[in-house]
Amino acid sequence: MGLRDNGTIGQWNYGTMELCDCGTMEQWDYATIPQWDYVTMGQWNYGTMELWDNGTMRQWDYATMGLCDNATIGLCDNGTIGQWEYATMGLCDNGTRGTRGQWDYATMGLCDNGTMPQWDYVTMGLCDNGTMPQWDYATMGLCDNGTMSLWDYATMGLCDNATMGLGEMGLGDNGTM
Repeated sequence: MGLRDNGTIGQWNYGTMELCDCGTMEQWDYATIPQWDYVTMGQWNYGTMELWDNGTMRQWDYATMGLCDNATIGLCDNGTIGQWEYATMGLCDNGTRGTRGQWDYATMGLCDNGTMPQWDYVTMGLCDNGTMPQWDYATMGLCDNGTMSLWDYATMGLCDNATMGLGEMGLGDNGTM
Protein backbone atom coordinates (compact mmCIF):
# COMPACT_ATOMS: atom_id res chain seq x y z
CA MET A 1 0.00 0.00 0.00
CA GLY A 2 2.93 2.32 -0.42
CA LEU A 3 3.83 2.76 3.25
CA ARG A 4 7.03 4.62 3.92
CA ASP A 5 9.54 3.46 6.51
CA ASN A 6 8.11 6.01 8.94
CA GLY A 7 4.64 4.53 8.54
CA THR A 8 3.16 7.31 6.43
CA ILE A 9 1.30 6.63 3.20
CA GLY A 10 3.86 6.84 0.44
CA GLN A 11 3.71 7.66 -3.23
CA TRP A 12 2.72 4.81 -5.50
CA ASN A 13 5.52 3.58 -7.67
CA TYR A 14 5.35 4.73 -11.27
CA GLY A 15 4.83 1.68 -13.44
CA THR A 16 2.49 -0.64 -11.53
CA MET A 17 -0.91 -2.10 -12.30
CA GLU A 18 -2.89 0.46 -14.29
CA LEU A 19 -5.05 -1.01 -17.02
CA CYS A 20 -5.23 0.78 -20.36
CA ASP A 21 -8.47 0.95 -22.36
CA CYS A 22 -7.17 -2.01 -24.32
CA GLY A 23 -6.87 -3.98 -21.10
CA THR A 24 -3.09 -4.15 -21.11
CA MET A 25 -0.94 -3.17 -18.19
CA GLU A 26 0.01 0.49 -18.04
CA GLN A 27 1.79 2.85 -15.71
CA TRP A 28 0.06 4.24 -12.66
CA ASP A 29 -0.17 7.98 -12.41
CA TYR A 30 1.80 9.67 -9.65
CA ALA A 31 0.24 8.89 -6.26
CA THR A 32 -3.11 7.74 -7.60
CA ILE A 33 -5.25 4.81 -8.55
CA PRO A 34 -6.15 6.04 -12.04
CA GLN A 35 -8.56 5.35 -14.87
CA TRP A 36 -9.58 1.76 -15.24
CA ASP A 37 -10.76 0.16 -18.45
CA TYR A 38 -14.52 0.64 -18.85
CA VAL A 39 -15.23 -3.06 -19.26
CA THR A 40 -12.82 -4.12 -16.55
CA MET A 41 -13.90 -1.95 -13.63
CA GLY A 42 -16.61 0.31 -14.98
CA GLN A 43 -14.80 3.42 -16.18
CA TRP A 44 -13.18 4.91 -13.12
CA ASN A 45 -12.44 8.60 -13.50
CA TYR A 46 -9.07 10.13 -12.85
CA GLY A 47 -8.79 10.88 -9.18
CA THR A 48 -10.30 7.64 -7.99
CA MET A 49 -8.81 6.95 -4.57
CA GLU A 50 -6.14 9.50 -5.32
CA LEU A 51 -3.74 10.44 -2.57
CA TRP A 52 -2.02 13.78 -2.19
CA ASP A 53 1.75 13.70 -1.91
CA ASN A 54 1.39 13.95 1.86
CA GLY A 55 -0.75 10.81 1.91
CA THR A 56 -4.09 12.48 2.58
CA MET A 57 -7.17 11.75 0.50
CA ARG A 58 -7.89 14.03 -2.44
CA GLN A 59 -11.29 14.91 -3.80
CA TRP A 60 -13.09 11.97 -5.35
CA ASP A 61 -14.47 12.21 -8.83
CA TYR A 62 -18.22 12.19 -9.20
CA ALA A 63 -18.22 8.69 -10.66
CA THR A 64 -15.66 7.33 -8.23
CA MET A 65 -16.68 3.86 -7.10
CA GLY A 66 -19.33 3.85 -9.82
CA LEU A 67 -19.69 1.36 -12.62
CA CYS A 68 -21.33 3.67 -15.13
CA ASP A 69 -21.28 7.26 -16.36
CA ASN A 70 -24.57 7.81 -14.51
CA ALA A 71 -22.58 7.95 -11.29
CA THR A 72 -23.74 4.72 -9.70
CA ILE A 73 -22.55 4.89 -6.12
CA GLY A 74 -21.07 8.22 -7.18
CA LEU A 75 -19.28 10.80 -5.11
CA CYS A 76 -19.22 14.50 -5.95
CA ASP A 77 -15.99 16.31 -6.70
CA ASN A 78 -15.94 17.69 -3.18
CA GLY A 79 -16.03 14.19 -1.73
CA THR A 80 -19.68 14.23 -0.73
CA ILE A 81 -22.15 11.56 -1.74
CA GLY A 82 -23.45 12.21 -5.24
CA GLN A 83 -26.60 11.14 -7.02
CA TRP A 84 -27.12 7.40 -6.86
CA GLU A 85 -28.51 5.50 -9.79
CA TYR A 86 -32.22 4.91 -9.24
CA ALA A 87 -32.12 1.25 -10.19
CA THR A 88 -29.09 0.52 -8.06
CA MET A 89 -29.95 1.95 -4.67
CA GLY A 90 -33.52 3.14 -5.13
CA LEU A 91 -32.78 6.85 -5.37
CA CYS A 92 -34.11 9.32 -7.91
CA ASP A 93 -31.74 11.19 -10.20
CA ASN A 94 -31.61 14.12 -7.80
CA GLY A 95 -30.50 11.87 -4.98
CA THR A 96 -33.83 11.92 -3.15
CA ARG A 97 -35.98 8.95 -2.31
CA GLY A 98 -38.31 7.77 -5.04
CA THR A 99 -41.37 5.56 -4.98
CA ARG A 100 -39.31 2.51 -5.81
CA GLY A 101 -36.65 3.87 -3.52
CA GLN A 102 -38.51 2.83 -0.42
CA TRP A 103 -36.31 0.24 1.22
CA ASP A 104 -37.63 -2.74 3.08
CA TYR A 105 -37.25 -2.08 6.81
CA ALA A 106 -35.55 -5.42 7.26
CA THR A 107 -33.09 -4.74 4.45
CA MET A 108 -31.64 -1.34 5.25
CA GLY A 109 -33.84 -0.02 8.02
CA LEU A 110 -35.09 3.04 6.16
CA CYS A 111 -38.61 4.37 6.48
CA ASP A 112 -40.75 4.98 3.40
CA ASN A 113 -39.79 8.65 3.44
CA GLY A 114 -36.11 7.77 3.39
CA THR A 115 -35.40 8.76 6.97
CA MET A 116 -33.68 6.49 9.43
CA PRO A 117 -36.13 4.40 11.47
CA GLN A 118 -35.67 2.45 14.61
CA TRP A 119 -32.91 -0.03 13.91
CA ASP A 120 -32.88 -3.50 15.32
CA TYR A 121 -30.42 -3.50 18.22
CA VAL A 122 -29.05 -6.85 17.16
CA THR A 123 -28.56 -5.73 13.56
CA MET A 124 -26.78 -2.40 13.90
CA GLY A 125 -26.62 -1.79 17.62
CA LEU A 126 -28.75 1.35 17.55
CA CYS A 127 -31.37 2.23 20.13
CA ASP A 128 -35.00 2.72 19.13
CA ASN A 129 -34.44 6.45 18.82
CA GLY A 130 -31.55 5.92 16.40
CA THR A 131 -28.81 6.86 18.83
CA MET A 132 -25.81 4.71 19.57
CA PRO A 133 -26.51 2.25 22.39
CA GLN A 134 -24.18 0.41 24.65
CA TRP A 135 -21.99 -1.68 22.37
CA ASP A 136 -20.36 -4.91 23.40
CA TYR A 137 -16.77 -4.05 24.32
CA ALA A 138 -15.44 -7.06 22.46
CA THR A 139 -17.37 -6.18 19.32
CA MET A 140 -16.65 -2.51 18.67
CA GLY A 141 -14.70 -1.30 21.68
CA LEU A 142 -17.20 1.39 22.67
CA CYS A 143 -17.91 2.38 26.26
CA ASP A 144 -21.42 2.08 27.66
CA ASN A 145 -22.05 5.75 26.90
CA GLY A 146 -21.20 5.23 23.22
CA THR A 147 -17.82 6.92 23.34
CA MET A 148 -14.67 5.28 22.10
CA SER A 149 -13.15 2.92 24.63
CA LEU A 150 -9.93 1.05 24.89
CA TRP A 151 -9.59 -1.08 21.79
CA ASP A 152 -8.02 -4.50 21.93
CA TYR A 153 -4.52 -4.07 20.54
CA ALA A 154 -4.68 -7.37 18.67
CA THR A 155 -7.98 -6.48 17.04
CA MET A 156 -7.40 -2.98 15.67
CA GLY A 157 -3.84 -2.20 16.69
CA LEU A 158 -4.81 0.47 19.20
CA CYS A 159 -2.97 1.10 22.44
CA ASP A 160 -4.74 1.14 25.79
CA ASN A 161 -5.06 4.92 25.58
CA ALA A 162 -7.01 4.54 22.30
CA THR A 163 -4.15 5.90 20.19
CA MET A 164 -3.05 3.91 17.21
CA GLY A 165 -0.63 1.15 18.06
CA LEU A 166 2.37 -0.09 16.17
CA GLY A 167 2.31 -3.21 14.06
CA GLU A 168 -1.22 -4.17 13.06
CA MET A 169 -1.67 -1.32 10.58
CA GLY A 170 1.88 -0.06 10.25
CA LEU A 171 1.12 2.94 12.44
CA GLY A 172 3.39 4.68 14.87
CA ASP A 173 2.85 4.62 18.61
CA ASN A 174 1.53 8.17 18.50
CA GLY A 175 -1.21 7.26 16.04
CA THR A 176 0.39 8.86 12.97
CA MET A 177 0.41 7.05 9.68
